[in-house]
Amino acid sequence: MIKNIRSIYLRDLRAILKNKAALLTILALCVLPSLYTLINVGAIWNPYSAQETGRIPVAVVNEDQGANLNNQQINFGTQVIKTLHSNNKIGWRFVDKDTAEHRLKQGKYYAEIIIPKNFSAKLTSIASANPQRATVVFKTNTKIVQWELKLLKLLRKL
Repeated sequence: MIKNIRSIYLRDLRAILKNKAALLTILALCVLPSLYTLINVGAIWNPYSAQETGRIPVAVVNEDQGANLNNQQINFGTQVIKTLHSNNKIGWRFVDKDTAEHRLKQGKYYAEIIIPKNFSAKLTSIASANPQRATVVFKTNTKIVQWELKLLKLLRKL
């Protein structure tokens, strides 16, 4: 009985190797499930996990000069930078303004956050008669964002 099974197996194997269409079909049936799995794993991959977002380079520029509140020097920009140093959820890059703008244009950074010179002064103005709104400047690399949107649309079609 084993001899019969072995002879049938060898006969079929020889026939597949002689017939190119049959060989191609068998190879395709072996490769297609792997491609299907690859696409499905890519579909359920979580691009928003801390491990993945930690690879996104974002430039942070601190130009804050600080402010005086109740005869005490306060610099909120420095405090923000210290907080971001301990945050690993994004790939923060602490650089000067020229480096940040240059690398943003080159596409090495996805975004740039600028803490302006008057950041602390505006935040401490809440204790005065004329409070002002403190703002930060946020710039994105629109080329990268547009490219990623096109890629996402293409992947959704698959």
